Amino acid sequence: MQYTPAIDIWSIGCIFAEVLTGKPLFHGKNVAHQLDLMTNMLGTPSLDTISRVRNEKTRRYLTSMRKKQSVSFAQKFPNADPLALRLLEKLLAFDPKKSTYCGRGIQLERFYEGWKEE
Repeated sequence: MQYTPAIDIWSIGCIFAEVLTGKPLFHGKNVAHQLDLMTNMLGTPSLDTISRVRNEKTRRYLTSMRKKQSVSFAQKFPNADPLALRLLEKLLAFDPKKSTYCGRGIQLERFYEGWKEE
């Protein structure tokens, strides 16, 4: 697996979601379960996105799964501030091309307005 900043961005999103909920976002038991949890929330990735997944077994698994619609972040995180939801949507994009990069993520609402300073 080639390491890219997209991995860090995804990780930041998962940690931020855990801060909001107090529990892990995608607590999978194995790779298939992890992918199921991710697609249950984010929806099935497009064929274009799947085609860029480097692992062949993962590509086959994603291609074979039934089509899933994404869950609204507002529904998944009902008590979260709208700015936090906007940030999460940018950090947790399945497709790294649709994700934000670190500099832009930090600029996004001044990184959630300094954690909603009072």
